[in-house]
Amino acid sequence: MKSDYESKIKEGPTHICSCCGGLWFEYSIRECTVKMLTNKGLKPEFIDTVCYLKHAIIKLCVTCRKDIMSNKIPNLSLSNGLAFYDVPDCLKILTELEERLISPRIPFMVIRSLGSCKQFGLKGNLVNVPMNVDTNVSVLPRSFSDTHTIQLKLMRQMKNKNAFMYETIRPKVVHTAVKYLVEQELYKDEGIVISHDWLKEYSDERENFIVDDEDKKFDENENISKNFDDEDQWNECDDKPVNPSTTETLLNDEICDQNDIGIKFAPGENNRPISILMDLKVDELTFPKIYCGKQRKIKANVKLTYAKIAKSELRMFDRRCGRISKLFFTYKKL
Repeated sequence: MKSDYESKIKEGPTHICSCCGGLWFEYSIRECTVKMLTNKGLKPEFIDTVCYLKHAIIKLCVTCRKDIMSNKIPNLSLSNGLAFYDVPDCLKILTELEERLISPRIPFMVIRSLGSCKQFGLKGNLVNVPMNVDTNVSVLPRSFSDTHTIQLKLMRQMKNKNAFMYETIRPKVVHTAVKYLVEQELYKDEGIVISHDWLKEYSDERENFIVDDEDKKFDENENISKNFDDEDQWNECDDKPVNPSTTETLLNDEICDQNDIGIKFAPGENNRPISILMDLKVDELTFPKIYCGKQRKIKANVKLTYAKIAKSELRMFDRRCGRISKLFFTYKKL
């Protein structure tokens, strides 16, 4: 019995309910066809509505099947407005820090690794801080190629020593994503725009890799002689470390030096935090990579609490809400 239980756990919940889109174990799913449901007295229009995911074989979880057989639309049915929007390519490739640059809300929370068991824990509370997307984007260089990257440090406050997030980002990717988001309904409703002067300056600006006519000249003989002058009799085997007893801490010293490299900015400094319970669109404004700059459109006649919405999102076959930051964010809001 124990081995059978362990084998089923390893398989995981891989069966998708056609109504709610949730992931379930095999024993929680009942398979049927449209003809079988019609024979139960259900109308084809009703079946087409509740079975949001179209497959030849309809799979229904126990909860959804119970409501459907009673001729009721389940609360967590995807047809009630719980289905996710398709993520465009410009948002799919965003990293965590790149997403923070284009989101109007920053969820400041301390997430720590719990030993070597690949689990994470949340320390303290979550602080929801609004910020200006236009100001964030203006921090980036105005002239860049597709392969250009920069070091960026996101700070809580400029006086702090440690960065909240530290990452290598791609300005071109951020710029493309924010141009898409400002055209979406949620960003328009919030009045989020990008400065046209910044966009014009970016498009007109060019990089000059040769800054002086003298740089075009190249003296081959001078270059060869310089190479001969640089040669020496250095031998790697003869070289000894200056301080052998502290070589193990050299890596830490290098990391400390790297912390002084890159752009350092605090977009949420001096902004008053907003309670995540009072901020009605906080999920969509915090995670544009998940919601694509659009707000959920729950049907007016459907009453759903945030707990039910969270349940639908976290167990859905689309695993975009399975991120660590999103899981802890939802936990703190419940």
